[in-house]
Amino acid sequence: MPPTLYLVRHAEAEHNIKHQFHIPDPVLTPRGRTQCRNLCKTFPHHSKIDLILSSPHRRASQTTLFAFSKILAQPEVRYLLVPNAQEVSAKPCDKGFPLDVLRDVEIPKLFKDEGLSFGVEKIDIELMEEGWNLKVCVEFLQIFFERHPWRQPYLLAGFQASHFYLLWLKDLQKDFYAPNHEAVQARAATLRAWLYQLEAQHVVLVTHGAFLHYLTEDGTVEDLKKGTAYSNCEFRIFTFKKESTAEDAHVVEFGKEKHDIETDSTILAELDAVRLFLSIYELFHEEDSWLNALRA
Repeated sequence: MPPTLYLVRHAEAEHNIKHQFHIPDPVLTPRGRTQCRNLCKTFPHHSKIDLILSSPHRRASQTTLFAFSKILAQPEVRYLLVPNAQEVSAKPCDKGFPLDVLRDVEIPKLFKDEGLSFGVEKIDIELMEEGWNLKVCVEFLQIFFERHPWRQPYLLAGFQASHFYLLWLKDLQKDFYAPNHEAVQARAATLRAWLYQLEAQHVVLVTHGAFLHYLTEDGTVEDLKKGTAYSNCEFRIFTFKKESTAEDAHVVEFGKEKHDIETDSTILAELDAVRLFLSIYELFHEEDSWLNALRA
């Protein structure tokens, strides 16, 4: 029987304050830590959970450690880092550390002086792989276009003249962790299929606000007016649809309620970054097709 999922958006992190997207893999704010303590007190399903998962980003790991410490104190409950659950964009705040740095430096830091009843060995990195944090950085294009929108056609025209750039962009489009719409959709589908096949029956997954829209296929990516926004440290319960299979799995919210429209500027920026990459790729692809037609 497929598991019941308890999907959680991480608590407030440094980049959630004043659009500080330049901070590499940010940690939680004091307010975020308070949110975790509150969730730990109010989460009503501690006794059910038999597996805990999270994105490898530090803010997600901290949320997991602090909000679900009661569950993690049980030796039989595993805690796995899941690279497929990372956030969607290539901004510095969404690019994690190399695996060796994460394992040897950053994870131990998360435990320092926190008084947790379990040690660093609780975090299982079995699913992690080298290169999990490698994404194309289109941040310079996004900033330039935001500040100088009228120059966008001229800059793109210059890039279009470079055949090598077109080939490079196509390769990035195919990358599993690429920050574009199709790649994130595929990553979310892969994660759903994997979750569907788990033996555990009640699974917590701590992930990110923008990626949650892709994972749950709630329609917000296509229509920002959909009422599906997640607050920091909010959890919702999902089950798998009856027609799901190991190859094609989909979820539905349990006891679905109406939620707020997505207005979180951090999430909107993440979704914009993904759409920007896609629009640039499509524009270059059209130009490349036109050039190939002329060469034929």
